Amino acid sequence: LKLLNVDLSIPLHPWVRDIENVKTITFSGEDEKIFLSITYGKEICSEQKLNAARFLSLDPGLLSILTGVTCDGEFFKIANLDARAGEKSIDKLISKRAKKKKHSKRYIRISKTLSKKRRKVVDRRRDYHHKLTSAVVDFCLQRDIGTIIHGDIETKKLKVSIFSF
Repeated sequence: LKLLNVDLSIPLHPWVRDIENVKTITFSGEDEKIFLSITYGKEICSEQKLNAARFLSLDPGLLSILTGVTCDGEFFKIANLDARAGEKSIDKLISKRAKKKKHSKRYIRISKTLSKKRRKVVDRRRDYHHKLTSAVVDFCLQRDIGTIIHGDIETKKLKVSIFSF
């Protein structure tokens, strides 16, 4: 990618070079840094009809974020995101900040660092959830699954959501 009027060249990942599937390119700036965000979309044939009689039953869990089974008895499992390192550093910063005088230079500096760390953890979770949903959709497309059943256990009730393509 070469920008006009700026002597800046950015190497792109090979799958981004197919410019027809790039949806948006966004530049943003913060703290004298410039960030480039590229939204890349996979083209899915809209004429493809999936078999609504075939289903994938999903269940959120504690040990794995998502577990599922297809109508053929095939298992589908995605592990939890391990964000403990980010959470530990946030806890340490909160502890440090609590010992400082409010609105002092050190307090403000730690607060800025803390907000950056929190934003990083939130962005990592958001990215993981986008990848998770993409993995589920790809799994369904590969196996011609047209219905997703998602169970959500509430207190003494069983709530079931059914999504069809």
